[in-house]
Amino acid sequence: MSNPEDPLSTVMYVAAPIYAKQGVNQKNIIGVLTVYTPNLSLQPFLELSKSTTLKQGLGLILITTIIGGLLSYWLSRSISKIVRYAQNVGNSKPSILPKLQGTELNNLAQAIEQMRIQLEGKNYVENYVQALTHELKSPIAAIKGSIELMSTDMPNSQHEQFSKTIFNQAKRLEQTIDQMLKLAALENIHTLETQSIDIVKIINNTTKEKQAHADIKQLKFLIHSNENTVSINVNQDLLLIAINNLIDNALDFAEEKSTIEIEIKSKANSTNIIIKNQGEAIPDFAKAKLFDRFYSLPRPNNQPKSTGLGLSFVRQIMDLHQGLVLINNLNKDDTSFVLAVLVFPK
Repeated sequence: MSNPEDPLSTVMYVAAPIYAKQGVNQKNIIGVLTVYTPNLSLQPFLELSKSTTLKQGLGLILITTIIGGLLSYWLSRSISKIVRYAQNVGNSKPSILPKLQGTELNNLAQAIEQMRIQLEGKNYVENYVQALTHELKSPIAAIKGSIELMSTDMPNSQHEQFSKTIFNQAKRLEQTIDQMLKLAALENIHTLETQSIDIVKIINNTTKEKQAHADIKQLKFLIHSNENTVSINVNQDLLLIAINNLIDNALDFAEEKSTIEIEIKSKANSTNIIIKNQGEAIPDFAKAKLFDRFYSLPRPNNQPKSTGLGLSFVRQIMDLHQGLVLINNLNKDDTSFVLAVLVFPK
């Protein structure tokens, strides 16, 4: 080191001894050959190597951090799906089995689904049997009473009346059983096949098909949307069932010569379908029961009572789409309206 206070003044040297031969086996060192170079001349190479090593090290740390973050996000997201699914199962809420990447996580989800099916199976059957038995009592009693009365002597006019009663009640039994089977099949759907469809086009086609029904009460359809085309990702067959049920209800309860308004709103987080009809408000006592199986309000003008399963269909369909169905009253300018809203999340 030429300057003790300067670390860059050090030198690197190599020394080799010089021997003088005095005999056959004797050698004496007579000098040393020394070659040296200042370390300062190697400093640029050292700095470059240091910089390269530092950059590569930082790059490796960054790549490792990104991979670790992505892996953590994927694992956390998958576990969150399983947790939400398990919570819905625990709260008896309809939920679709999540599709997960990874054998172990997928096996866990399948195990929870299998457990849910086994636990719900018994209660599901018991509830359906009780509900169906309760609903069938009324038409069976009407048929039985009509048959007993027809066994006695009576005028032909009364005989025809009781025959008509038996036919109508038998038809009601058939419709109830058929809808119950469809609802049971719908409630056991675990994987929903969806596609992108234009809801504005669907609404227009549906109202055209129902115009003949509307003409009976001189009703009009008014459709408006904030966009010409509103696409949503849904199961088209199930969507048609939901829309048909709500429009049929609007047709049944709407006042004659009024207008049924259907509005399609595309929002940032959802697509809303709003069906509004002018008519008698829903009683407060009935609001909490509207979506119960077999619950049906009396139809205006002595129309036949429905099976009470239509809104159960609608709610089940919206649950499968992770959406909502809302029904409420609206009073505007002393006129009573009923609103039905389907909310599809984006």
